[in-house]
Amino acid sequence: MKKDIRSVVGSIDLSKQFQELAKFRVPTGIYAFDRVLGGGIPAGKLTEIYGDYSSGKSRIAGHILAQTQRLGGLAVYLDNERALDDGLVKLTGINAEQLVYPDPDRMLTSIEAVFKIIQDIMAMFREDHTEELLTIIWDSVAATPGIEDLDNELGMATGAMRRAKVISDGLKKIMSEVYRSKTCLVFINQIRDKIGVMYGEKVDTVGGRALKFTASVRAHMFLSGKLKNEKTEEQIGAKGRLVIEKCKVGKPFGVVNFEMMTDSPIDPHTGLLDYMVRHEEIVDEGRGWYKFPEGKKNFRADKFPELYDERKRNENTDS
Repeated sequence: MKKDIRSVVGSIDLSKQFQELAKFRVPTGIYAFDRVLGGGIPAGKLTEIYGDYSSGKSRIAGHILAQTQRLGGLAVYLDNERALDDGLVKLTGINAEQLVYPDPDRMLTSIEAVFKIIQDIMAMFREDHTEELLTIIWDSVAATPGIEDLDNELGMATGAMRRAKVISDGLKKIMSEVYRSKTCLVFINQIRDKIGVMYGEKVDTVGGRALKFTASVRAHMFLSGKLKNEKTEEQIGAKGRLVIEKCKVGKPFGVVNFEMMTDSPIDPHTGLLDYMVRHEEIVDEGRGWYKFPEGKKNFRADKFPELYDERKRNENTDS
């Protein structure tokens, strides 16, 4: 009698597994970002968002948390930077009453403690909520000290190799549970200058190579310019650039040029027109006029959000 190899080795149906994971993917709410991410933040995977200061990392994290809540899921924010305040909560649309926000002074005192609480949250949540979204964001890897850092006096150097080893060991412990529990796990990270480097890449991220290898998605955020009030010359926003440096769940190396204002959420349509023109989904007629390839009428950039939403509604109706 022939043995069924699939049953012997415990093989699973990958097509069903992929469909299941797709149900737990969390969109950012920003259409161009979701396109380059393959639909949003992947479930069962690690996503690393890194970049320079004020490049929008915590802002996009807030939008991800808000979208998780809108879809009925549980949003968890591990805030070692104490970056979350009333302004950011209102700006991104987070429901503060429903947000799980562990006290950073009581529970998140070290990298080791962060990995422990991530494990505990996943285990507790999935016991009773098998079909709900779970998003956990750690902000940030660079701001979280190791036990060694806490024990040393101010000014004493600590080993980057030990920090990288701790993160490597922590990832090995939690990633299998992240996959099983279909958790959207997001690490916010910062860049550091490489001392004494004259050629090649002059900056790096905290956490060693284990974090880079483990992450299924690595999104690099840049500041590319300022937006100023024409009358007062005051800065009212910033121009940014999102580059998908690594993506195992979609097409890598996608680029979004976006804008974010200081007093309003990131516009869902920001960067989308530019993205669609670059990918030949919209025809640039020149002098500020555009049209859809299948369309006959030209339109100005300010009419694009309205036309795009209408086109999307029609596609959903037809399907």
